[in-house]
Amino acid sequence: MLPYLKDYAAESSVHGIRYLADPKMRNYLNIRVIWLLILLTTSIGAIVVYVDLNELYQTVRIQTTIKNTMLPIFRIPFPSIGLCPRNRLNWKILETEAVDHFLGANVSAAQKDLFVKFFTAAGDPHLSRLNEMSNFFGNKTLTDELHMLDHLDLREVYKFIQFRCQDLFHTCRWRGNPVNCCEVIEYQFTEAGLCFVFNTEISPASRQKAREDKYYPLRTPHYGEGSGLDLFLRLNRSFIRPGKRGINVMIKQPQQWSDVVRHVPHEAHTRISITPRFTVTDERTRTVTPEIRRCIFGDEVDNPHY
Repeated sequence: MLPYLKDYAAESSVHGIRYLADPKMRNYLNIRVIWLLILLTTSIGAIVVYVDLNELYQTVRIQTTIKNTMLPIFRIPFPSIGLCPRNRLNWKILETEAVDHFLGANVSAAQKDLFVKFFTAAGDPHLSRLNEMSNFFGNKTLTDELHMLDHLDLREVYKFIQFRCQDLFHTCRWRGNPVNCCEVIEYQFTEAGLCFVFNTEISPASRQKAREDKYYPLRTPHYGEGSGLDLFLRLNRSFIRPGKRGINVMIKQPQQWSDVVRHVPHEAHTRISITPRFTVTDERTRTVTPEIRRCIFGDEVDNPHY
């Protein structure tokens, strides 16, 4: 074994190792010891650096990198746009048609009053804005009579007294071309209540459409004004309760549930610009536990954090 080691030391490209086996250095023991210490020190240093880098890799194994800054925006689905009127109830329908439709023509005055007050209080279903509902249940007289509405399907009533598509939308354009508003906009439940949603892929009908149409969700190949969605809204003032004017706009991904909205005031011309950012997660990320990567994949339904 020793002859092989000597041959390796004599021919090795590692700087300094040849001095350990060089016959000419036999009389320079101190120099050979110095080179041996240098080689041992550098080897130990390399091992320490490797251990540190390996530990860093094991603890921070996920990195975000910019792959392409010139990706065509047509590769990315156009965002899903949700329009949620602040005044969610058609006041005229609530007081007239809804009462007759759900309670019948022979409804008593007490039942009608209870019906109108309850669904007025339930007009905003967001969990962080239930002040009116809290006031309703704080009235013992009303809550004692609430049993008179036990037979109602609240979801159906709520849908019945909402604005219709034709009540809200006047003109719609997609990529500069006129489109039928009520054909491209879907009425659906969201985290912010019932909203009119464009380019969605959440409801069963929209998911089926996405499977059958390879160009859905919709996309746009251009950028700038006129390359996206233009909406012109017009709402009869008599339908709106005082203090509830304006509309909340929700911008999200077609498959995303979101309750992040921004308020657009009434009688305003508003433009909202969007900068696309497309993030892809590599499949190798699955080797890292959800606790470390701090996210879960859509098919990890058995994960407790799903």
